[in-house]
Order: sequence, then C-alpha cells, then structure tokens
Amino acid sequence: MDKFTITINSQLRETDLVGHINNVSISPWFEDLRVRYMESLRGLDVKGDPSHFTLFFVTIDFVGETHYRSDVVMTL
Repeated sequence: MDKFTITINSQLRETDLVGHINNVSISPWFEDLRVRYMESLRGLDVKGDPSHFTLFFVTIDFVGETHYRSDVVMTL
C-alpha cells in the first residue's frame, strides 16, 4: 500500500503567546488525517461507511517544537 500523506497548515489560533503550536492543537490534526484517509477509500471496496470509523486512542510523543506558519506533513 502506498503511503497516505497530507500537509497541515498551522493556524494562528493554534498558537501560544510566543508562536509555538499549543499541544492541544495537535490531536485534532490526527482526526483530520483520519477523515481525509477514510474519504480517499470511498472508491475502494470498504465495508460500511468510512465516515463512521472512530479514532479511539492517540499517543503523541512530542520530540520538537512546531511553530505558526510551519507546514506539518502527516503520513500513514
């Protein structure tokens, strides 16, 4: 299977006072990745409606800072 990749464009509303992306802003990016991935499968033989798949658990290991106006590439 090919890798599925999206680019997230950070928004000003996701930052703290010094321009760092707030940690609570990163988890919704995974939801965006999940939704876009499931939408890409609509043309395939997928049982059920892909929009009903749920993300139950997320673990994030923060290894560096993310800043406003930085593009973040997410890959499955």
